[in-house]
Amino acid sequence: MTTTDQVDALLARCPAHVQSMVPYRPGKPLEELKAEFGFDQVIKLASNENPFGTSPKAIVAMTEALQQGFRYGDPISRRLRAAIGTRFGVDPAEVAIAAGSENLLAIVSRAFMQPGDRAVMGYGAFMGFEIHAGAIGGQMVKVESPGYRFSPELLIAACREHNPKVLYLPNPNNPTGTYLTTEELQQVIDGCPPTTLVLIDEAYTEFCQHLDDYPDALTMRQDNVVVCRTFSKAYGLAGMRVAYAVGHEKVIQQLMKVKMTFEPSNVAQAGAIAALQDEDFLKKVVANNETEKNRYYEFFMQHHCHYVSSSGNFVLLKLRDTDQVEALNNALLQRGIAIRPLTAFGYPDCVRISIGLPEENTALMQALSEVLPTL
Repeated sequence: MTTTDQVDALLARCPAHVQSMVPYRPGKPLEELKAEFGFDQVIKLASNENPFGTSPKAIVAMTEALQQGFRYGDPISRRLRAAIGTRFGVDPAEVAIAAGSENLLAIVSRAFMQPGDRAVMGYGAFMGFEIHAGAIGGQMVKVESPGYRFSPELLIAACREHNPKVLYLPNPNNPTGTYLTTEELQQVIDGCPPTTLVLIDEAYTEFCQHLDDYPDALTMRQDNVVVCRTFSKAYGLAGMRVAYAVGHEKVIQQLMKVKMTFEPSNVAQAGAIAALQDEDFLKKVVANNETEKNRYYEFFMQHHCHYVSSSGNFVLLKLRDTDQVEALNNALLQRGIAIRPLTAFGYPDCVRISIGLPEENTALMQALSEVLPTL
């Protein structure tokens, strides 16, 4: 048997649903972009990261925790669960911790889905859940999202028709930035079968607290609702990989059974605990996001660009077609600015632009002023 034959024979034993999956294609790392285009610095507005970096309090806590780097972290994250319970008024027994919110999506898939089981999500929803449900062999039912917004009526109809194991609701959604209001979210929760797990992904919730009609999902929970949140965005801990889920204690117990034992690391847990306490840092991040997002809006209106109003730390920009997306992306890369084309998200004629520091956003807008008239 040749090496090629052996590999082919090996892959033939890989489940068909895995072989048919399309892998996630992330944006290029910062160092790779610098090397490829020959820049000392690149303005990265592609991954919705915190432009202020990490909370200073979290950096101190993580530096101290490094002294115990030879120890395994607490496998059930007692201190972090207690801190989350205190901060948000929930029982720590109702909290599960994992290495990033995408890992929570994988954990929910492992805990509640088997090959052939169905899940429902709106078109254009964050792709992470679709990937992990697909790895289990789940079948994804996607419903239309008119005007880049999830439709409560269509989601409810799909859940009643298919009786899915999971309904996935990123709120607000990445990459569109749109959200279900308190009334709409309650309508969906009430309208779904009681045996469907309603998974509400609130990765960007900290940027929405000023909105009068944005739901506090932690107060709307029913027995079949799990709310996921992350420290990656507003708290600036994307590289540490820390997230948490809140739900009924018995549901949380199932998630804990299938998570990796020693995640997140003790360093990441220490950083998350400290970040929760750094309210001044969080306020600065959120304030910058609102101010700079409004600058984006003004610029887009002045230049007759079609954008979607966002409640996250990014804005979706709709272009003419895929050729214009590619031309804009390449032109900005040549100027040392990275944004995110959205073909992989199901919007091939759109890009997503993260909100950076004021000087980064000024540089972006200057570049767009030069590039847009040529496309």
